This record gives sequence, C-alpha cells and structure tokens, in this order.
Amino acid sequence: MAGIENLDDFVGSASLAQAAAFSAACAERASSVLFWVVAGESRDADLDFYRHVLETLWNGPADVDHAALRRELEQLPELTRGDELTGAAAFAYQGALALHAALSLHAEQNVSVVRECSSVSRNYAFRLGRRCGADLLPEEDRIQGEEMSRLLAGTAEECAPAMRADSAAVGRERLAVAVSYFAAR
Repeated sequence: MAGIENLDDFVGSASLAQAAAFSAACAERASSVLFWVVAGESRDADLDFYRHVLETLWNGPADVDHAALRRELEQLPELTRGDELTGAAAFAYQGALALHAALSLHAEQNVSVVRECSSVSRNYAFRLGRRCGADLLPEEDRIQGEEMSRLLAGTAEECAPAMRADSAAVGRERLAVAVSYFAAR
C-alpha cells in the first residue's frame, strides 16, 4: 500500500518529466498482454501503433502531438469495445487504458493525471492476479512506491532507463502468468 500512500506527495512534488516517467512505467507493465493479444490476432498495424505509443512515452520528441495519438488510440478495438471484451482481450483493454492515461498526462500537461495512470496499473494488476490466481496488487503497490521515491530523489532522465527495464521485466512476468492461464482455457 506504500505506493498509494505516497501518491499525493508525488503529485504535489513531481515535475511533469518525473510524472511522465512514472506514467510510462505504469504503461510498460500493463502493455505486455495488449501486445500479445493484438499480435495473436495478426493486427500488425495496430501492434506497431501501440509499440510506437509506448516508445513515444519513453523517448518521444518534445513536439509529439500526444492528443492526436490519444485520439487515434481511442479508435482501436480495445477502447471502442472496452467492457465487451472477455478473456485475455479484457486485459488488453487494460493495457490500452494505461497507454491512454499516459498520453493524457502529456496531452493535458497535468501532473495530477498520474493518479489515473496509477489507478489503471493497479486495476490491471488486481484483475489479472484475481483472474489468474496470483496476488499481483501488493507487488504493483510496492513498485509504484519505489518508483515515486526514486524519481523524487533524482531526475526523470537519470531514473527512466532503469525504470523501463524493471517495468518491462515485470510486464514479461505478468504476460507469462496470463499466457499460462489463458493457454489452458
């Protein structure tokens, strides 16, 4: 629960760059099932777009039109069908929501949007864990707390590479949980 306890302090103290790194890390952890589902449906153009969005969140140039990317993302099946999705696709929806939230932080230039990024990432961990019989929420809370502390003690530029590597590793672990569960169905 430490991550949630620190969220108000983080929102009050973080720069936009620190909040952007935090939101990108949340999206990184939540997007692995999204990429797996979209690849499995042979939607190569959508997969390329989702990967482009994630890369832009981490390394995009300052002049990227995040609002335009967000509008384009809103047209993809994961967000247009939303609650109608079942099985692994329901968790792809969560990944798309995480990307959307992170794009919103940039588009609105508002650090408080980090609350949505945190919430989507926590919901994804909770729901995936509940469905697959794994307790992922405490780990997500711990990770978020560590990321906020790390970012407030340094700069986004210093912290982002390690945060991305760590978040990608967690995303792969969560993907393995999902693949194991859904492949057996």
